[in-house]
Amino acid sequence: MTKLTLKKATAFASPRLKQSLCFAALLFCSFFASAQKNKDPNVPAFGQVTKEDLLLKTCEFDDKAEAMVLLDDGILQYVFNSGMELKRRIRIKILNNKGLDWAN
Repeated sequence: MTKLTLKKATAFASPRLKQSLCFAALLFCSFFASAQKNKDPNVPAFGQVTKEDLLLKTCEFDDKAEAMVLLDDGILQYVFNSGMELKRRIRIKILNNKGLDWAN
């Protein structure tokens, strides 16, 4: 007569099942991650120009500057079927007529 032995069944018996559950947990957690949602209070809203920016006539660190970059803000995100997309916002103050090339 042969002996029958019962194997203990566990929830994580196979490595393939462990990998699948870890991947599912990682995927579930990634839906709630928002790494690029940075609400920086120093970045002004679009179209909001301060009085100091309008009255600025010369650059503090370069007296011969033709134009000055006041704001350079961007968001890089992945778009399905398109790849990476960069949305960039630049605010430039033109200080004299030679700086008009920066406006193009």
